[in-house]
Amino acid sequence: MSRKLFPSMMLGFCLIALGQSIANAQWTQSMRSANIAYFLFPSSPRLERYSLTNGQWLSPINLPTLYGSASAFGVDSDTLYVAYGQTVKRYDLVGSNEVHVVNVAETVQGIFTDGNVIFLNRSVSLYARLTSISKSNNAVIAQFENYVYALN
Repeated sequence: MSRKLFPSMMLGFCLIALGQSIANAQWTQSMRSANIAYFLFPSSPRLERYSLTNGQWLSPINLPTLYGSASAFGVDSDTLYVAYGQTVKRYDLVGSNEVHVVNVAETVQGIFTDGNVIFLNRSVSLYARLTSISKSNNAVIAQFENYVYALN
């Protein structure tokens, strides 16, 4: 191997390694609740939190690795919801007191709340699939499936 080629190869390997570490560190979803911004890092499951009031980072919420990567999360005034593929868990706002909410047939893409109702977006391809769940007892209220254009 020539001496001129070796530094170029090393630089290439370093850039690839750097690119992979940056790719692994990307957040995939963000959400604001009250004056805190939340950022989901699915591969090393955690939620980074930023106080919009103080302009400071808060301690991260480390999520269990037992369930694999987190696919979505939602947060409201008193509860944090995290989907791990087809399973949804509920936590308090500091990531403690885990409670199983529901298992669904498809990967959860989004979690939203409105009052006492949790909405799960589990859409696939051209099909909009939504599930509503009672926040008080985790009972499924209704499920909806139709073509995506039907949501308009």
